[in-house]
Order: sequence, then C-alpha cells, then structure tokens
Amino acid sequence: MLFNRKEFHNMEMIRTTSKDALKRSLMQMYQGDVATMERMYDFYMKDMQNVPDFDPVAPSMLQQAKTTIGDFFGWADANQEKLVGAYNLFRAMKSGEPISAVSASAPVADVPPLPKL
Repeated sequence: MLFNRKEFHNMEMIRTTSKDALKRSLMQMYQGDVATMERMYDFYMKDMQNVPDFDPVAPSMLQQAKTTIGDFFGWADANQEKLVGAYNLFRAMKSGEPISAVSASAPVADVPPLPKL
C-alpha cells in the first residue's frame, strides 16, 4: 500500500465524434485493459444515442473551394444593388462630383402631361 497510486489518464485525448473514434481513443488510453475500456465506452454511450458509427468524410479541397465560391457569388447576387451603389459612391468621391440624394433605382414621380400647343 505504500506505493499505491492512482492512475492518471488524459481525458483530453477522448474523441466522441463517432463510435469508432471513441473506441479507438479509449483503446489508446487504457492500453489493453479491455474491461475498463468497455465500461468507459458504455458510460459515454448511454448519454449519446445519436452518435454516428464512423466519422464523416471531410470534403476535398475542390469541394470546399466550390462551396466557398458558390456562397460568395450567391451573396454578391443577393447584394448586387448595394455593391453597385457603393461602387458609384466611391467613383463619385474620387472624381469630386456631388452626390445626389436620389438613387438611380428610385421610381420617377408622376409627371402631368404637357399642354398641347
């Protein structure tokens, strides 16, 4: 009993992203102690019923680039009027032209017809 010490396990190494990842991290942590590993696996999994069996495959670089570029162009399309307005504002500021308060997309007021001569 003089040399009885508690075992220390680094709990940060436990990955709970999938059932497979949890099993592998517990196997690594308990280094062959199957009974303790199974007990800890059951302890973790009793609260996590919706965990997938395996980790999802990470998207490739090409898929990530396609998604990012698609999101950017979708945002640019949705905010096209604001972008054009900002561009016109900067162009007017650079050339020194006065900025009109009426935007180009504002509807024209009803003008009465001209009298016949």
